[in-house]
Amino acid sequence: MQKPRLLWIAFKLIDKSENRVVLLQMIERLNQHFDVRLIAGYSKEALELQAGGRPVEYYDRHGRIPLKWLRAYISQPSVIKRLIRSEPPAIIFVTHGPSNRMLRFILKNARKYGAKVVFDVRTLPGPKNNSRSFKLFSSRLLFASRHFSGVTYITEEMRRYCIKRFGLPDHKSAVWTSGVDADTFRPADLKPADTPFRLIYHGGIISAARGLDRLIQAMDYVKDLDIHLTLISSLREPEAICWIERLKLQDRVTLVDTIPHAQIPAQIQAHHAGILPFPDCDMWNTSSPIKLFEYMACGLPVIATQIPAHRNVLNGKPFAFFAKDASPQALAAAIRQAYSQKKRFEELGNQARAQVLEEHTWNSQAVRLSNFLRSYL
Repeated sequence: MQKPRLLWIAFKLIDKSENRVVLLQMIERLNQHFDVRLIAGYSKEALELQAGGRPVEYYDRHGRIPLKWLRAYISQPSVIKRLIRSEPPAIIFVTHGPSNRMLRFILKNARKYGAKVVFDVRTLPGPKNNSRSFKLFSSRLLFASRHFSGVTYITEEMRRYCIKRFGLPDHKSAVWTSGVDADTFRPADLKPADTPFRLIYHGGIISAARGLDRLIQAMDYVKDLDIHLTLISSLREPEAICWIERLKLQDRVTLVDTIPHAQIPAQIQAHHAGILPFPDCDMWNTSSPIKLFEYMACGLPVIATQIPAHRNVLNGKPFAFFAKDASPQALAAAIRQAYSQKKRFEELGNQARAQVLEEHTWNSQAVRLSNFLRSYL
């Protein structure tokens, strides 16, 4: 029996590591029920990738900025129209932030072939984005909720926030979160030495917006303990990392350049606990950090701020050590609490992994999304 066709249109840069992980992991699993075809953008290199057994297709983005952005903008309609016409899909799944013009174009062409269109919301505009960014985001989401067949959200918190903040009409919706490949991210065969007590944060930008300047400052409050922090990312704001030198923490905080995603599990396994210092703001509150599930899958307890994105996963869990806010003092207090329980970490880490296996694998998220999409067939 032929599987229904699903055209996944990702207005994301697939050569960015985290975007690639989400897309390829989910499509591999969705391919059990759908014949999935993926088209995406890229920043520097159009990688030769397979998604669900088919090659990933790209928009034309050759040339220099701003010319490559203009070429992508111009080429997108013709590429999407060709894909819809050549293999008419049952469902078109639109991820991230296309323009209203593009949403209308996709809907118009979908209707020609009787395809349902679903819009996916993964993140809000960042704290540094201006009010215009929110207006554009709001207008896209309003259009999708009124005219598309449905909307999916990254968390229940995101769904509630968007409905209230943007006054969305009643619409069919579902939630699928971030996940982890628990076969790749797994506990180490050989545990790290007991000392020093090693903390890890990886991915994204080392920035104040992520609370990493205050995490570095927190290390100054635990100088009496043998604790070391590793921050993995080549993207670094000087305003954040300057605290390492200012507080003379060079022997306690190590900066590591970005590494291939395949090497991340080994890095995590060499540490005792993962730490997420994200501050209280709408973008983080509604998020679903992949790194949280990667730490848990590797059997690491986690230290985290008490924002909804963390509480909704970790509340009441003995392997979670909460900082009451993102201040250096609160983060330091949570680090001390975790340090005091380090003899229980093997037991706590096993509990963290058990929760991931039950609720937070890519398989479980693919089941959620697949069930929602199959309701249209």
